[in-house]
Amino acid sequence: MRKVLFLLGIIWLSESLAATIPNVPPFVSTSAFANVMIDMSVETPMGGAAYADQAGNPPGCTGRNQVDDNGNIVEVGACFFPSYTYLGIFDPNKCYSYSKSGGIFLPGGAASLPNHTCSDSAKWSGNFLNWATMTAIDLFIWTMTGGDREIDDTTQTVLQRARAIDNASWFPVKYIANAKGYTPWSGPLYITNHSAGGYQFKAGTSYGGSNKGTFNVKVKVCVPGKGLEANCKGYTSGGTTVYKPEGLIQRYADKMRFGVFAYTNDNSKSRDGGVLRAPMRYVGEKQMDASGNLVANAAKEINPATGQIYPNPLGASGGWSGVINYINRFHRDGYKSYDPIGEMFYEVIRYFKKLPPTPEYAAGAPGGSFPIYTTWNDPIQFSCQKNFVVAINDANPWLDKKIPGTFFTCDKAKQPGMPASFTANDCGEPSNPDSSINVSTLTQQVGEMEGLHTTWTQINATGSDTVGYVFGVSSNAGNCNNGKSVTVTNLAQVMGTCPYAPKQNSYYISGLAYYANTTDLRPDLPGKQSLNSFFIDTQEYSLNPLSGNRNMLYLAGKYGGFTDLNGNNRPDLPAEWDVDGDGMPDNYVFVSEPSKLVKGLERAFSNILEKSGSASNVTANSTQFANESLIFQALFNSGIWSGDLLAYPISSSGVGATPTWKASEHIPAPSARKIYTRSGGNAVEFFWSNLSSADQTALGSADVLDFLRGERSKELQNGGTLRNRAMNNILGDIVHSSPFYVKDTDTVYVGANDGMLHAFNASSGEELFAYIPSALISKLKNLSQPTYTHDYFVDGDIVVSNRSQTDGKNYLVATLGRGGKGLFGLDVTNPNGFSPVDVKWECFDSGGTVVACNGDPDLGYMLGRSVIAKMNNGDWAVIVGNGYNSTSGKAVLYIFDLATGAVIKKIDTGVAGDNGLAPPAVVDEDNDGDVDVIYAGDLKGNVWKFDVSSTNTNQWKSAFMSGATPQPFFVAMDSAGNPQPITAQITVAVNPVPDDPNYNKRYLFFGTGSYFRSGDPGDTQVQSWYGLIDEGTPITGRSDLKQRSIESEGTFDGKPVRTFGAASAGDMVGKKGWFVDFTTRPGERIVTASKLFTGAEPVLIASSIIPKSDPCLPGGDGFDNAINPFTGGRLTYGFFDLNDNKDFSDDTLNDKPIGGVDLGVGMPSEPVIVGDRLVVGGSRGTVESVRINVGVQPFKGRISWREIILEN
Repeated sequence: MRKVLFLLGIIWLSESLAATIPNVPPFVSTSAFANVMIDMSVETPMGGAAYADQAGNPPGCTGRNQVDDNGNIVEVGACFFPSYTYLGIFDPNKCYSYSKSGGIFLPGGAASLPNHTCSDSAKWSGNFLNWATMTAIDLFIWTMTGGDREIDDTTQTVLQRARAIDNASWFPVKYIANAKGYTPWSGPLYITNHSAGGYQFKAGTSYGGSNKGTFNVKVKVCVPGKGLEANCKGYTSGGTTVYKPEGLIQRYADKMRFGVFAYTNDNSKSRDGGVLRAPMRYVGEKQMDASGNLVANAAKEINPATGQIYPNPLGASGGWSGVINYINRFHRDGYKSYDPIGEMFYEVIRYFKKLPPTPEYAAGAPGGSFPIYTTWNDPIQFSCQKNFVVAINDANPWLDKKIPGTFFTCDKAKQPGMPASFTANDCGEPSNPDSSINVSTLTQQVGEMEGLHTTWTQINATGSDTVGYVFGVSSNAGNCNNGKSVTVTNLAQVMGTCPYAPKQNSYYISGLAYYANTTDLRPDLPGKQSLNSFFIDTQEYSLNPLSGNRNMLYLAGKYGGFTDLNGNNRPDLPAEWDVDGDGMPDNYVFVSEPSKLVKGLERAFSNILEKSGSASNVTANSTQFANESLIFQALFNSGIWSGDLLAYPISSSGVGATPTWKASEHIPAPSARKIYTRSGGNAVEFFWSNLSSADQTALGSADVLDFLRGERSKELQNGGTLRNRAMNNILGDIVHSSPFYVKDTDTVYVGANDGMLHAFNASSGEELFAYIPSALISKLKNLSQPTYTHDYFVDGDIVVSNRSQTDGKNYLVATLGRGGKGLFGLDVTNPNGFSPVDVKWECFDSGGTVVACNGDPDLGYMLGRSVIAKMNNGDWAVIVGNGYNSTSGKAVLYIFDLATGAVIKKIDTGVAGDNGLAPPAVVDEDNDGDVDVIYAGDLKGNVWKFDVSSTNTNQWKSAFMSGATPQPFFVAMDSAGNPQPITAQITVAVNPVPDDPNYNKRYLFFGTGSYFRSGDPGDTQVQSWYGLIDEGTPITGRSDLKQRSIESEGTFDGKPVRTFGAASAGDMVGKKGWFVDFTTRPGERIVTASKLFTGAEPVLIASSIIPKSDPCLPGGDGFDNAINPFTGGRLTYGFFDLNDNKDFSDDTLNDKPIGGVDLGVGMPSEPVIVGDRLVVGGSRGTVESVRINVGVQPFKGRISWREIILEN
């Protein structure tokens, strides 16, 4: 008689040795960087006031005063609201003194909130200075780079505001009725920003006066001891730390490449288009070579030791070059007055299409301090790179019609509805047009899709006219004030938007953005290379700003940024263009006031990370397993380190294309979530008031706790100071923790690197509760920091007992995996009513309820799943290998009490030296329901057999001893005698084939290899697949085993496949097992458990992975292999139906049954079998399935559970 004990096996990549464990999965570091082109369509008004005192911005502002003290009509901005936070190069929460000798503002003490006042009568309020002196472009520069550094050395950093425009309409004189508390004076004060080339302001008691002095708009920042600003980053070298302000470019230099398109320094209307000012490039310390390896960047823009910006990283003759420098310093050469954004965007498309530049855009044009690049590099380094444009402009561009396919040919002048002439000859096509672009057709398509080919009311909801010229409508030509309605039949034939029709701009930017987003720009490369666009609409000061879908930048953001979920090339689903549901395109930001510009740029870059990370080049499938009808797939996005758990329907046809639910969509409101932890020695709900003072100190503030609960108002993209998370998703990345389904309660559990173990209703996806292990509280704050670099938290595997095992209870045990050394236990019998009393125990090397664990030198990072089983001493226990990077470096087996976590037994193998024990497998030899034998491998290639058959725990030990020294059952070595690491769980089975010479013998199945240490991806040691027979004595070496081989490799139905060598009759007689060396693909290895399956005959299935450095193939690829478990030879029948014709006999290679297939998921995870489908996920973030020949299946139920034979 036989019984079966079901044990869940690990489903992702087992890893080891935390001393060299990187904080990101090994395959993520090889992913291609996203390409981000900064499209700087900046014109003169951007040198105007950031805080323009426009009516309603901020709320309560009534607009500019029009009369000065002498009765003269002037422009005066007086909307300073002290409690409002004004952003800029000054810290709004600080007070400043002015150093006349240095000509700079110096940070002093903190301002008093809420009005940001200074008690020292000699100080200036930073909040007031931002309101009074910032230009509109300052906020862009400050957000992108940290600010324009006037002084940038190792002792100090001084920022300078951008050049202000001497035009009262764009930069009004600022006025405050009582300057006390905000300046060194009391009473009325005027601030005039029109002196010394635009870099000073003068203060006086009368309009335009300077009797109080003239001041440079320069400020010293990142001063230690003065309260570092939120964007200051420390750079430490030689024991000295230098702090520098950083922006989005520095923050994302290790994930993105950057370039800049902008204008020449020719301010004439006749200068068309835009030019390349900084080629697409790596700006950080590292860059990828052609093979995808990270190497030193000789032309880096940031000094990695000090944070200083190199002035000329590209060696330009003018002395200045680079992305950061251009953004910081372009204003010093002055601003262009005319901004043909459509023509500039067309040139960006040409750049990505690897076409030459348009000659007339650059010919003879002055470049100012920076070069104009007319010899272009290829911006696309790898075919899988994601490409983005971040464009800043306002909805008042000029003269941007000279584009291929333009409707506005020069002969259209004087025709009905058109002007008498086109200003500066802005008509017709450029000299070398791209014939594949017809901008009129593209813009017409946008107009049709948006429903704009209708009657336009000339006066819109804000009281402003919308259009000046419509072809064929003579009554309206150029008139922005007649209040008439016009009929638009073709958006491509509209130009000169109001309030100033003579700028003769077009809607062509919307058609071009649509084209770039939906077209394969590079058919010479594999896959599809398109451009996804974000538009920041700065809206220069106007009483009647252009808004909604009559705004060409709104249209460009919508049609250039949508994600085509249904494949019809139209943004016809809200989820394609308005994920956050605010009615505005996700890729368009209307900057009605400066904080929205900052939020918009933060959101744009956050979305870039999300989109670049969620594609196949950086997103990895971490695991999945099935119940009767669903596959649970856990995903992570390495761009922004978010995660999700998805449930897919599964049928005989395969895995459904649409998930039944996504866990991210079913997280309760932050205040309603049930989150628990241990603090101050007690289990508590995770609220600020429940935490001990030590834990409150570790978190830093209640805002951080609220962030962790899911509150988003304090994220950078919402105007706060905390890290951005993915749009509409607060779940952390799920990398190595395998979802675990519990049938008793219809619940699925998974750990995430947001610090929590999550419980979800398996039918609806609703989060039921979450638990934060107390050992992680000390590092939770890092999750909220904008400078967050990935770390592991609850990253280990989970196991839950069923009620028939443990007296009607469901006990959950989870390890922290790479997140920490230890594990914890919960009572999850009632997940809907989980409470603090259900927190049972914690065993961590740094604390917890189990005293013996605290400081235990043998506890390591437990990277596999533990086993719940009944021991011969009568206790229900948790059995687990000690994992890796323990202080002792040994391989140790732990047996914990399931209910209390107390250590029942530690069995030390005695083998140390960066060693560790892998997840165990158990066997009940006498069929009494108690475990008698435990098997596990270690990093030295040892296969250990532990004898736990005695009722006396003192007798539990290694099954083989040499005196007092434990001896392994087998040592896995390659042909050269080098140990092969074992990180996968061993699978145990008894040979049930009566006519087999090894009938009724116990087999151990496992593969060798590791994949987690920094050097693992490049390790090409030959690894093997083993089937060992345990007859009660150790196996001395491979000479006792029968060698099998991979016989041939090729393709079938477009998929890479392989066959294995056949076993001959009787060739296993006298053998102690078999092995297969993976010699055909360098570096191939098995790091997940082998699965035993009985179809038409017994089958052993295992996923092998083949690491590669190709950034377009995350991590690499691999095979799902199937062989006879008891001979190691190929199956005698067809197993895979790769062409899905329900005929297995034709799936052959060289007339032999196919024994392995690459299903195209990248590096495959451990497969699961549902009915007649083998389902596998992988490092590309996809799930694939294939029909298999199931024959007569001997068991049903939770088929992802490993079957362990309990012998007579």
